[in-house]
Amino acid sequence: MKKFAFPIAVLSALFVVTAAFAAGLLSLPGVPVTVTHSAWNAGVLGGTLDITLSNVPGGFDVSNGTYLGWCIEDNRRPNKPANSSLTLFDSTNPVLPANLAGKPWDKINYLLNHKLGAKKDIQVAIWGLTGTYTGTFPITPAAIAMYNDANANGAGFAPAPGQVVAVIVRADGFGRYGYQDTMIEVRVPSRSTPTNTPTNTATSTPTDTATNTPTDTPTNTPTNTATNTPTDTPTSTPTNTATSTPTDTPTSTPTNTATSTPAENLCLLIRSPGFWTNWDNHFTQAQFEALIAATQDYSGLTLAQAEAILTDTGDQYHRHLLAAELNAAWNPQFGTAVYTEGSLAGMTVNQILNLAFNTAPGSASEDLVNAILYLGSLGEDDTPEECLLN
Repeated sequence: MKKFAFPIAVLSALFVVTAAFAAGLLSLPGVPVTVTHSAWNAGVLGGTLDITLSNVPGGFDVSNGTYLGWCIEDNRRPNKPANSSLTLFDSTNPVLPANLAGKPWDKINYLLNHKLGAKKDIQVAIWGLTGTYTGTFPITPAAIAMYNDANANGAGFAPAPGQVVAVIVRADGFGRYGYQDTMIEVRVPSRSTPTNTPTNTATSTPTDTATNTPTDTPTNTPTNTATNTPTDTPTSTPTNTATSTPTDTPTSTPTNTATSTPAENLCLLIRSPGFWTNWDNHFTQAQFEALIAATQDYSGLTLAQAEAILTDTGDQYHRHLLAAELNAAWNPQFGTAVYTEGSLAGMTVNQILNLAFNTAPGSASEDLVNAILYLGSLGEDDTPEECLLN
């Protein structure tokens, strides 16, 4: 097995930002945008950070809104202050600034599209690939599995339309001091090949070819890679346990921690919308569809409808509600657990989920919204002492 090593690479080339970056898979603004980070490890979208962009010019593959985010260097430094002006870089661009280059961005993008475990596991694997891990979170079997999988299969990986690309939010570049550098996940849009270039001038130069060619390549083949490879990868990890039907999965789940000691910490049964969005890393299609059918309130959804809810970052209420219902379908003891916080204390998880399903987001009480976010994401890292379920 490949060791969990932490290589550090430094290059000295300089890169001048002048216009929209067209050499990668995404069209990004060539001017700084306004960025605000959530508190560390407080992301509710599935990552360790929620990162909000504003003042983004129109016509690009990013827009104003909040994105799932990750830390890319374990230097324990603060993020830039709220509303800082920062530049975005497409990690698939072969020419990056010197203080971002030299990292295995192809493998990092592979990891983001082949996740396992909880967000802390994913974060550790990212730090391992960037060569910056210093021990903020413990190394887990899931982190090692993702790290080894990315090293074995991620070289040259280019996300296909519908998959995610790491967009780097540069504070000051990699280093032990200064501010934390981060990244957000942005989906590659489906579009015709020529649309790749954000400026008309590029269509008359060879740059256009360079921009379009990589788009063609991932469009035709990575779709298979994205669905076939993760099926192979997790088979050496907890995914094997999901081969029992979802009805049986409460005692044989893809992640050992989710069922190993449910009586000790019911919060170990919580998985985020990001986990469920990447269901094909953990289940077959038939297994995931069976889990949808087993949910209390969403049993009539098609696979496409479920994916649409789970990826709709503009509706966090229903996104987290569906994630929580899938958590309960996957492990029924989660659904019968009793919530202990606020005005909903004493209700079971299933009762709270049904109440939320029948309540419009705008009419939901603060306690109900907090409960849905907790049961659909925020509670997954709570210790037994912190967990609001018993």
